[in-house]
Amino acid sequence: MDRGIRAVWYDLPEPGREEYITWLHEVHLPRLLARPGILWAAHIENIPRESNRLPHTDDPSVPTGNQYLLLYGAADPHVLIDPSPAEHRAAA
Repeated sequence: MDRGIRAVWYDLPEPGREEYITWLHEVHLPRLLARPGILWAAHIENIPRESNRLPHTDDPSVPTGNQYLLLYGAADPHVLIDPSPAEHRAAA
């Protein structure tokens, strides 16, 4: 059972989008899923419908990304921060 979930919302520019998504699915997610304690991962593209738009805040301190959602599930929350995402990227 997962006891920790990390959610990352983000946008991607059109140039390089396909290359990033290919890397994410073929390189990053398999490496992530090989880490002990990572149980699952999901990558979701948000396809908005104009009739069902949610309001967004104008607060500049709140990130605005909403095109994609990346979710990780872990056996324990500490798996998501040790090593940190930056340390994990550096070691890859």
